[in-house]
Amino acid sequence: MLIIAGVTYVLDQRVRHLTPVQREDLDYDLSTAKQSVALQSRLLTADTLLFMGSSELSTVGESTHPAQFYRDGADNFELLFVGHGYVQSFQHSLDLAALIGSIPNQKVVLVLSPQWFTAEHLSPEAFASVFQIDTYEAMLRNPEINETDKRRLAVRCHALLGNSGELNEQVSELDRLYLDHDASPLTAVSHQVSFAFQALQDNYNTMARLQLYTADSLKADLPQGGTRNDHGIVVLPPPGGAKPVPATGMSIADRLIWAENEGEANVTTNSFYVNDAYYKQYMEGKYESRQGENSDASYLESPEYADLQLFLDLCQSYKVEPLLISIPVNGWWYDYTGFPVAGRQAYYEKIRSIAAANEVELLDLSEHEYTPYFLRDIMHLGWKGWVYVEDGVEKFIHENS
Repeated sequence: MLIIAGVTYVLDQRVRHLTPVQREDLDYDLSTAKQSVALQSRLLTADTLLFMGSSELSTVGESTHPAQFYRDGADNFELLFVGHGYVQSFQHSLDLAALIGSIPNQKVVLVLSPQWFTAEHLSPEAFASVFQIDTYEAMLRNPEINETDKRRLAVRCHALLGNSGELNEQVSELDRLYLDHDASPLTAVSHQVSFAFQALQDNYNTMARLQLYTADSLKADLPQGGTRNDHGIVVLPPPGGAKPVPATGMSIADRLIWAENEGEANVTTNSFYVNDAYYKQYMEGKYESRQGENSDASYLESPEYADLQLFLDLCQSYKVEPLLISIPVNGWWYDYTGFPVAGRQAYYEKIRSIAAANEVELLDLSEHEYTPYFLRDIMHLGWKGWVYVEDGVEKFIHENS
């Protein structure tokens, strides 16, 4: 236990003494090491906004993507990315519950993907592939969460895992230990030792990851056309060739011009406004067979709505202020595949109704189905999309401050 305490102390010191740019690199890191609740809680400060989403977080290719755009060292806030592909509302509910008590500004952003809201929803295998049992245990161990909410999360977790064999049994063992308090003394002691060693492993992995954030790492991941000045600040030349300024010092209008120029350079081969690399890999010579295939599709009935409500209930219970972001579909592609326009609009309206019923803030971007370069492919935020998201997020951060 002394070794674990020592490693934890060293990790605390490493995080505390990160340079601003190194810290930004770690905030936007989506590696396994970053999934540690212990590390996430260390990175959350009064100036850090918890930013939850799915594959759009790791789909980095635009200079306007937060993982690149906000790495300028000049802004007065941080975004802490949590999530990756196939992570949806319930896993984020677990993340949030595990972090309750460690969110100084009591704010969170959740990016909603329309593709989450299908009737088929997540298969047990898909959920198991993203389920973080360490996060689940951190939720159960969190004294800030009441037992009613812990049991509600546990019931839903078992339902999503289905008959996932060993993983489901591991979850049941945690339930017996923390919820039912009927684990044998030997099991309880064994698990506490196991938890301690897992914490040691997590801390070791995190420290190893931190070794990557050195001066050399600052040469990577620069926005297109960007450079770093003597202070490590990313600078971009605004449209018109003016003197380079820190990226976040650009006006929204200039950011949109920058985004349009970059989008135009990356979309030259198709009429769906899909970036050339994605089109070549996934669509060229293949998409014709998909014409009209979604004529009966709908996003109106899905278990995801109950999972989203669970997330919002947790926010209300623990006084966390959420910002929901409603992302549009690619209008050109959805028209081609036959997904009904009325059904798409009904989905957007349902999200608006949920936000209104829960009295939470919504950044509604649904009007941008046909905005060129808003998405980078058939589903992920792109050049202009991120500018609109960042504008809304910056306002959310600074309101009432």
